[in-house]
Amino acid sequence: MLAEALRLFERVERDYQPGLTDRALAAAHKKMGDICLVTNQKDEALRHYEKGRELTARLLEAAPDSDREMGNHAVFLAAVGDWHKDKDRAGAHELYEEALRLQTAALGITEGAALTRGEKQLSVAATHDRLGTLAYNQGKTEEARPHFEAALALRESPHEADPCADSLHDLAQSHYFLGSVHRRFGDRDAALEHFAKSQLLRRRLYEANRQNWRTRDELAAASGAAGELQLVAKDTDAAQASFDEELRLRRELYAADPRNGPAQRRLSLACYHAAAAARARGDETAAKKGFDECVRLRREYAKAAPNDVTAHIDLMVACARAGDHREAARIAEQEVRPRAAKDSGRVFQIACCYALCVEAAREESDKAAYAAKSVEALGQAWSLGFRDAAALDTDPEFDPLRPRPEFQSFRRTLPK
Repeated sequence: MLAEALRLFERVERDYQPGLTDRALAAAHKKMGDICLVTNQKDEALRHYEKGRELTARLLEAAPDSDREMGNHAVFLAAVGDWHKDKDRAGAHELYEEALRLQTAALGITEGAALTRGEKQLSVAATHDRLGTLAYNQGKTEEARPHFEAALALRESPHEADPCADSLHDLAQSHYFLGSVHRRFGDRDAALEHFAKSQLLRRRLYEANRQNWRTRDELAAASGAAGELQLVAKDTDAAQASFDEELRLRRELYAADPRNGPAQRRLSLACYHAAAAARARGDETAAKKGFDECVRLRREYAKAAPNDVTAHIDLMVACARAGDHREAARIAEQEVRPRAAKDSGRVFQIACCYALCVEAAREESDKAAYAAKSVEALGQAWSLGFRDAAALDTDPEFDPLRPRPEFQSFRRTLPK
């Protein structure tokens, strides 16, 4: 079907006549570019987007006060920016900013407007999301935050005026993005509030379309994020409910595509989450079953990707949770540390592993050795730039370490 659609649009381009408007041809190029992306013809997609950009620039030049031409040109600026965002972030940022400038100007046009205010608000919101995501992925959380806040504010009134699945999806996405921002800032209460709202909205989308892959995947992500913070807050019953929902959905998605590596990893995380909540609730039978399944899944994908340090980190932490502290320590020193010497986040994960090993070990001499190694790794992570001191006070992985004097002495050297 996609191939046939592409042939039809190519005929539009080939048979272009002056009587066919530039606007119609630009729309054809947008469709052709989207189809090329789906079929992994990336360079051809860019050619179509650039051609559409050229056509809409010409239309905007002829009608500089038209909200429709502003909006159409912004669409192609954003499409070209999306194409470049992974290779040329500065270039993508420039394109997104120009798209936002045009869309904001179009929002101010009321007399003779071709587009409704709601349509224009949603377009502006989408570009704020692009800029926010670009900044967030570069670690520029303070820069990302106002974009995500603006996107949420712009989406609320159009959804109230004309609620639909698309507007519900976008609202849920805004809350998820803001939850991620607040979590990174260490404001766990605000983060949980946004993740819980995203979870609620995504559950409504799921209830309306239970077989849709995206609705299941996005609800699982929101439930996992909400559950993590519920567990931090010691609301173990709520965390278990969120994690059980995540696990059920991840099982469905993995069963539908068992050769999908990312789906396997997400299932392993859901197993880990549900088992951690079970242990916090005192259900050691369910915890052991969940952690054992998590280790099995992670051992499989670590074996399939032996040079993937993230796979080894995942397995390391799961082994510690499952009680195999010697294997966890081996992975930490032989697989993770050689690949993580200068990475504060990865060294922090080594500290998490050793903190969990304190709980897993039976002999006090082993517990003391693991506690010392965890504190040592925390010091290394801090010297490399890790600054989430609040994680040391709230993350469940450090529960076994907090009562120990060596940790308390180290914690007093850090800001609150």
